[in-house]
Amino acid sequence: MHDAKIISIIVGKLITDCKCTRSMCEFTDVIMLQEHWLPPFDLHKLYNISPDFTSFASSAMSQAVKCDILKGRPFGGVAILV
Repeated sequence: MHDAKIISIIVGKLITDCKCTRSMCEFTDVIMLQEHWLPPFDLHKLYNISPDFTSFASSAMSQAVKCDILKGRPFGGVAILV
């Protein structure tokens, strides 16, 4: 049995090509992301970070993207990668 390694970060935006995001997968068991700013149609980007992790995610922008024009910056969103 080993100790679980858990990281919790406020992302501000999620860059799936970022080497640091992918490298976190190498030394941790659980990654919790807050404020990833992804709209519902981009949540698939979380599933491609690492084939060794399963992602569960929610977007806070579901209502905002229903409008024709998105005003302001993106916001919210949480995800857990295990």
